[in-house]
Formats: sequence, C-alpha cells, structure tokens
Amino acid sequence: MDAGGARVAPADLWRHGPRASQGPGLLPGQLPWSERLLDLALLAVCTATLVVALLYVGIGSLRFRRWLPYANAHARAHLGVLLALLALTLTWGAILDPAETVAGLHGTIARRALDARIAAARSSRASVPPPPW
Repeated sequence: MDAGGARVAPADLWRHGPRASQGPGLLPGQLPWSERLLDLALLAVCTATLVVALLYVGIGSLRFRRWLPYANAHARAHLGVLLALLALTLTWGAILDPAETVAGLHGTIARRALDARIAAARSSRASVPPPPW
C-alpha cells in the first residue's frame, strides 16, 4: 500500500514504496554486504556454540552417555539460546538465497537444482497460510 492506502502491485513498489527515492539499485547494491554480514554472523554463532559446548563438557555440565547428551539446566538454557540464534542465522540465509540466485551470486544454476528449488517453493507455499492482507 502506498501513503494514500491504495494497493500497489509488487512491480510498482520501486515507484511508490517507502524506498522509492533511493532507486531500484538499492537492494542489488546491498546484497553483497548482506551476504558478507551473513557469513560473519554464521561464523560467530557457530564458533560461540562450539566453544560454549566444549567449555561445558570440560567442566562436566554437559556429558554424553550412550551417545545421548545430558546437561544441567543452566547449560541447557545457554546452549538452547545459542542454537536458536544459529537457527535464526540459517533462516536469514534461506531468506537471502532466492535473491542471491537471481543476482547470479551462485553462478550458473543447473536445471535439476532449479527444478528442486521450484518444487520446494511450491510445497512451502502450499503449507503456509496466506498473509492477512
């Protein structure tokens, strides 16, 4: 919707949307920076999760018996938060992936990979309810 409350088609968003004055090159220009920021965030979250898990193993708060992890409540909460941050970072990467594919950052894409992505997009669209607007 534009400022007057009228519906705007997605193709017209660059002319009437909130970032119209910044031009259509804004998002393609931000994509390499977003990708770099995602890489750094993923590295930081993975490193923090691994270091914290190793420290908890070292002090005995996280143990493995018969290949099953056992942790006290504090370690479980701390690792749960870190794993949730890892999930959010991976979700951010999944959100950026279609834009990276369109921009050509993944190189040429094979037909089979494209078919798999289209099928996954259709199945995820079928499982998600439509937005309220």
